[in-house]
Amino acid sequence: MPIRIWDEARLGTSAYEMTRTGNLLVPTVSYFPDMWSTKPPLMIWAQALSIRFWGVTEFAIRAPAALSAVLTALIIFIFVSKLTSNKWSGFVSAMVLCTAPGYLFYHGVRNGEYDGPLALFTTCAFCALFVFTEKSEEDGGIWIFIIFLSLTLSTLTKGVAGLLFTPAFFIYLILRNRITRFIISPYFIYGLLFFAFFVGGYYWLREIYNPGYIKAVFENELGGRFTNAIEGHSGPWNHYWLYLKREGFGVWYWLIPTTLLTIWVFPSRKLFRAAGYSILVSLLFLIILSNSKTKIIWYSIPVFPILSVLAGLLFHQVSQIAAKMIKTDQNIIIIAALFITSIQPVKEAYAHIKWENDDLNKDNFYAVSYYFREAAYGDKNLEDYIFLTGGYDIQWRLYVYRLNELGCNISCINYADKPVLTPGQKVVASLEANDYIKHNYSFRVIEDFYGVRNYVITGPKK
Repeated sequence: MPIRIWDEARLGTSAYEMTRTGNLLVPTVSYFPDMWSTKPPLMIWAQALSIRFWGVTEFAIRAPAALSAVLTALIIFIFVSKLTSNKWSGFVSAMVLCTAPGYLFYHGVRNGEYDGPLALFTTCAFCALFVFTEKSEEDGGIWIFIIFLSLTLSTLTKGVAGLLFTPAFFIYLILRNRITRFIISPYFIYGLLFFAFFVGGYYWLREIYNPGYIKAVFENELGGRFTNAIEGHSGPWNHYWLYLKREGFGVWYWLIPTTLLTIWVFPSRKLFRAAGYSILVSLLFLIILSNSKTKIIWYSIPVFPILSVLAGLLFHQVSQIAAKMIKTDQNIIIIAALFITSIQPVKEAYAHIKWENDDLNKDNFYAVSYYFREAAYGDKNLEDYIFLTGGYDIQWRLYVYRLNELGCNISCINYADKPVLTPGQKVVASLEANDYIKHNYSFRVIEDFYGVRNYVITGPKK
């Protein structure tokens, strides 16, 4: 599908412009500092590097998020496999994660947005903290630094959202009586300094080169979104819980109450702690999100890997008990149970990915994107055209940039600026700009593509 409006288009545009200006500190949109999206630019850096390799394509914009999803699934697989000493249990967790609709679909990890990389780094911190609490005093230090490294990367990806797991981390350290050992470790000091240097250093430098940035961060991330419903994104207090039940976790939702009911009979104390820790982190994270006035469903993406850990632990414990009862190999039970339960979610995920598209007959909003993409593939000649657009048009700007990169001389003008078009001028008009042409000029229509019109201007309208 073409680049989607809002976050994906803005991030991709900022990444492309970064490759042109070389300014790594201040992301821009239309080559002006972006003060609407005030997140640090780690994701934009990754996309800019991707564009350097693959050009201005959908693949380049989405590759960092997709790679993050692959790595997250791998980390969850390894984490659960080590916990249970059973790779099939780890595979269950990875399978559940990769077929959860809220993780995979629109605004999920297949789009070039913040939340896929954010989930990767928060998952790393989640796993590292649990491993630390299970280690002896001599072996746990390096895991503290890994926690801070992960939190540094998550914060550089999406600002304060990268720290929303930390209240649960703090509580779990207290419950496990590890808080003192955590704080007095020299690795704690090293990690804290590392975090302060890179995160604090970025915000400090950005404020120097982009005055007013810190104020915008406070208004947008720390105050605005928590105290007000930004852009109409409101909902009831149980907004995220309902989303997980109805859509986000799909048919896997039954795993959550089942795990809560069965955790108390887990024979392994280590697995009991892992399940309890996962529940604590998931619950507190969703409570924090629920207390924000702004409620957006893809903010919940970091919780999906944690819920997937619960799935692997549940399958492991149930299959272990069942294997003892019927005296058979545990792996046979896991494989059979996974096969039966995953048929529907795998089928739904496959069907969604295979048939995901825009029906332009019903909704032609992205018709411009499809039109320009055909031009980028060489199916249309737009040399020396003017693209007349209007309103919020960032989702199409990347395609204009791509055509210019390919040597096609096409300029982008907003019809609200009332441009003067001369006879013989070739124009592609977006849906909003057609009326401007109709009311002000005589013309000949060369092509009509789902409402996107290709004109030759013959003169001013009499």
